[in-house]
Amino acid sequence: MKKEVIIGEEARIILSKGVNLICDAVKVTLGPKGKNVLVASDYMKPRILNDGVTIANEIESSDELLNIGINIVKETAVKTNDKVGDGTTTSLVLLQELFNECLKEIKNGYSPMKLKQEINCSLEKVNKYINKNSKKIKTLKEVQNVALISSSDYEVSNIIKKVYSKIGLNSSLIIEDNRNPKLEFEFVNGFEIKNGYASIDLLEENTSDNEIENVEVIIYNEVFNDYKLELKNNTLILADDFEEDIIKFFIESNRVSDYKVFLVKLPFYSEVRNECIKDINVFLDNELADKVKIFKDKTILIKNKKNINKVIDRVDFIKKEISLSDSEYEKEIYETRISNLIGNTSIIKVGAETELERIEKKYRIEDAINSVKNAIKSGISLGGGMTFYNASKILDISSSKGEEILKRSLIKPLKQIIINSGYNEKEIINELENKKYGIGFDAENEKFVHMFKNGIIDSTNVVLSALKTSVSICTMLITTEVIVLNKNENMIFNKNEDL
Repeated sequence: MKKEVIIGEEARIILSKGVNLICDAVKVTLGPKGKNVLVASDYMKPRILNDGVTIANEIESSDELLNIGINIVKETAVKTNDKVGDGTTTSLVLLQELFNECLKEIKNGYSPMKLKQEINCSLEKVNKYINKNSKKIKTLKEVQNVALISSSDYEVSNIIKKVYSKIGLNSSLIIEDNRNPKLEFEFVNGFEIKNGYASIDLLEENTSDNEIENVEVIIYNEVFNDYKLELKNNTLILADDFEEDIIKFFIESNRVSDYKVFLVKLPFYSEVRNECIKDINVFLDNELADKVKIFKDKTILIKNKKNINKVIDRVDFIKKEISLSDSEYEKEIYETRISNLIGNTSIIKVGAETELERIEKKYRIEDAINSVKNAIKSGISLGGGMTFYNASKILDISSSKGEEILKRSLIKPLKQIIINSGYNEKEIINELENKKYGIGFDAENEKFVHMFKNGIIDSTNVVLSALKTSVSICTMLITTEVIVLNKNENMIFNKNEDL
């Protein structure tokens, strides 16, 4: 097939159109008064969505040239979502503003490589500022506020607060569909392994997770390569790693065998892994797991009954290890291990009157839980776009062109939240100039408030990840000078259109 080679400004025009198309579709959802997006596809019923990464993944153009920019933006959304599970819309709002501002300067003759260097240098200043002003999460009310800001749903935030009040902040949460239209939760004795399935092909067709009952758990602290495994039950193999051939073998075996085999890598390394294996053995007490739930990023072992005495002895041993450790990282791992042994796991069951509503609510809950987990781990920052807005003030437009661009772009999430709320962004931002630190625009209630005191907060990790990812993709885009692709009749884009 013949190749099409597109160079320089023409290439940037193509990237720009694709980027703007997808970002314009997603940014309308930002903030408490963000609008919804209806997504229709060939393989599902139409869905009304408010989740950035899900909307982004559904966007595709009939013009193959436009799809180049679209697919790169999708990577921004997916990267942010994979890292922290939230903040995808913010990352796209930042990316669009950064990219468009950079293109203006490049068109006027500014070096893309120099811009990249200057933006990355300015990013370090912003990261330090955000980390310095981050606060540790201390109360369940703050947990609820993080969930509320992420989900824009009071019912969701209340459920998450109730769950964490019962099981503790280091515990595991699972989301499932509910047969009735209610949003409910239940507690189970579950042990979370922070790795998911080794291959999605081991699951049943058209599923993204799996639940199996009466499961034998085999732990193999090496690369697993045993083809002669005698199956007497459904089996979960936890191992250091799996050879490709063994994965293929069990994929075929699962299609014909009455007993299914599932493969999950062991968490942690070296001595920590060895201790985790001992925890699992104590939790299961040499018996079958009553249930195992396997997801993309985690596996939950569920046991209806537990050997209380063995668990207490093991927990007491770990508590002694905590008292001897000076490392916050080690203490965090110890606390997680204790939570697993105690079996603090909650299942949030998502129901609604319609399938559309249930799917949309499920996305909100997933975002809220991910945001809360990140907040517990990394701390909290001012929400409503105010962390980026305040960070912009430490940057100097006279320092470099890259710093000037980042300074302007950091204000865009706040502007978009204001626009989506139906207000004039210039008027609101002009009023903010005279406010003390911590005061911001409460878009939900349409007034200026102290953001921390009123619970308008974001996970610091989500904020940093959204910024880092958007800068990374932007600097990659602006330093792309040539596009090479297969030539076909679906390339209908007008390359001569001005930037």
